[in-house]
Amino acid sequence: MKHLRRVRAGAIGLTACAAVLLLCPRSALASNVSREVSGWYNDGWNAESHATYLSNEHIFSEVNPYWYDLAGTDGSISERAYAYTPQNVVDAHSYGDLVVPSMADHDQGQIDSIVGNPSARQNLIDNIVNTVNSRGYDGIDLNFESGGPSARVQFTAFVTALASALHHDGKRLEVTIKAAASATEESWYIFDYASLGASGVDRIKIMAYDNNFEAGANVPGPIAPISWIRSLLDYAITTRGVPSTKIQLGLHNYGWTWKKAGSAWQLLTPHDTYRDVQQKSAGIGWQWDVAARESWKQYSYGGKTYRSYVGTADTVAARVALADEFNLAGLALWVLGREDASIYTRMCTYFGASCTPSIHPVLLSQGKPATASSSFDDYYTAPKAVDGSINEGWLANPAETTSWLRVDLQASYNVSQVKIFWGRYDWPVSYDVQTSNDGISWTTAYHEANNADGGLDTIAIAPVPARYVRVVCNGPKSDGWSYEIYEVQVSGTPALSDFRG
Repeated sequence: MKHLRRVRAGAIGLTACAAVLLLCPRSALASNVSREVSGWYNDGWNAESHATYLSNEHIFSEVNPYWYDLAGTDGSISERAYAYTPQNVVDAHSYGDLVVPSMADHDQGQIDSIVGNPSARQNLIDNIVNTVNSRGYDGIDLNFESGGPSARVQFTAFVTALASALHHDGKRLEVTIKAAASATEESWYIFDYASLGASGVDRIKIMAYDNNFEAGANVPGPIAPISWIRSLLDYAITTRGVPSTKIQLGLHNYGWTWKKAGSAWQLLTPHDTYRDVQQKSAGIGWQWDVAARESWKQYSYGGKTYRSYVGTADTVAARVALADEFNLAGLALWVLGREDASIYTRMCTYFGASCTPSIHPVLLSQGKPATASSSFDDYYTAPKAVDGSINEGWLANPAETTSWLRVDLQASYNVSQVKIFWGRYDWPVSYDVQTSNDGISWTTAYHEANNADGGLDTIAIAPVPARYVRVVCNGPKSDGWSYEIYEVQVSGTPALSDFRG
């Protein structure tokens, strides 16, 4: 790797961690609010979940994308390749927030079999630790809802060992648990509240929603009455001794919808979303369940009568203060995307003046599609210039006088910074950095006429909405042969119009 040189117009030089384009460990959370706020990503709309996070990153301290599953009963795991997105990790880390993906089980007794078999249990521990480290995560969130009470002791032993292994590498362990308000309810699940609370688990997320109604699921009613939530917290903290500062309270922002058939109601599955209910009930106002402190409405759609209870901004706002009332670590929202967008405005109002958006740029280009006017061969190709390594990259065909490298950010962002790691010997004396929204019409955001020594150029530009960014090598060539870019890093902030309407 060659010497590093000047930085342009108010930019930042290399840090020790950036030398190999890896992110430093995060010892603190970047949220501007007084309690932790985490959000689960729905694997069915991962991009929408991430867009919600980007629009409200100043509220969140952590994201929990649903990217992993147990695979069989031998301790192997599978990554949901259709949902896993490396840029999401880069974005959250750029804002200083934690990335703690969630892992689910799907078959009844699956986790029971694993934790009951020493070999499978150790295999699962090794696979989780290796995945967390290789992907650069900050930990893992276990959501094993199908485990049975007979494996409770083995599950606690597994969690204890996993926490120790993750802590060795500076990572955290979170366990998402079913809600229980009594010893009888707790006895239904694999989760031993007291033992988990005393273990090395860093956060326990209590799913304070999907309450089982005494009247039955086909009787319309609130998803999570606030009195029930208080009883959950009282039981966990006072009765079972779970440290309140380990608890993140899981809140719902989705809906349950019932359809009326004759005089009877039927609960529809899968559960509804705020956005879908609003679309089906246009013009119908929300009602307020005073006792439950939850929003609901009844409406006609397609000739049928429906009733929906939904976690609107009012519903969530009525529950946010519980984090302070019970001195909890924070809150966890299920699920990001398709919710009432004003939830986050209301949360900001509660947390006060410190709740303001971050303004520093986020790395946008790593792993994104890259093309070039030419390549020297099939090895030194354009994607090598956005792969996160500055050991080698793109090399233009020496026959070209003018060459360009283009990155597709795959969405419009307010681009404000471009870093170019030039090749050891081959760079242009003159070059342009250009932006475009369509990949056809280009605007020059920066022109360099005297690139005398290559190295690293960090270029600050006035924020400009763009999907495409390209570097045009005008020449002459530093060594009279070709142009080479080890890596190009485009940074910016979300184009708020894309996410906030």
